[in-house]
Amino acid sequence: MESKNLLTNKLHLLHSSCIQENKTAVMSLGGEELHFVAMHSRSNERPYPCFWVFNVAAGLYNSCLVMLNLRCLGIVFDLDETLIVANTMRSFEDRIEALQRKISTELDPQRISGILSEIKRYQDDKNILKQYVENDQVVENGKVIKTQLELVPALSDNHQPVFRPLIRLQEKNIILTRINPQVCAS
Repeated sequence: MESKNLLTNKLHLLHSSCIQENKTAVMSLGGEELHFVAMHSRSNERPYPCFWVFNVAAGLYNSCLVMLNLRCLGIVFDLDETLIVANTMRSFEDRIEALQRKISTELDPQRISGILSEIKRYQDDKNILKQYVENDQVVENGKVIKTQLELVPALSDNHQPVFRPLIRLQEKNIILTRINPQVCAS
């Protein structure tokens, strides 16, 4: 009974620490890692430590730390198959056009410089996406990077696992993939 209380106390401590510091916890389990996200308890009578726990490949969290520290989303927990954020050729074109319209009315040289930098970033990202769409590969610093097929496990017994083409450009915090691997434009 005493060990159960000790475990419960440690769980409460982990939970309150994660909630207060707005952090998550990662635990190794064999060749995989468990990613704990603290949630507020729905029970008002006696708050229990509640977590959403995600099973991810070993090392995935560490490989995404740079992106997470830069406040970029490196791990997407896609629970209901809805996409949180995506950039398409069209969205890049729309953003570039909007910034070009904005720059034509801007008078402050410092703001103009910032907008021009943003346009260049969008154009560079659009060019990378264009390479991926057309060739299933990108050229980064003179090196050709081809897609790697990554297994997306079946959602249930009624579904088949899917292999999704993927390119990770760690230095640029870019992940290129297709939501529907059978449709090249997705």
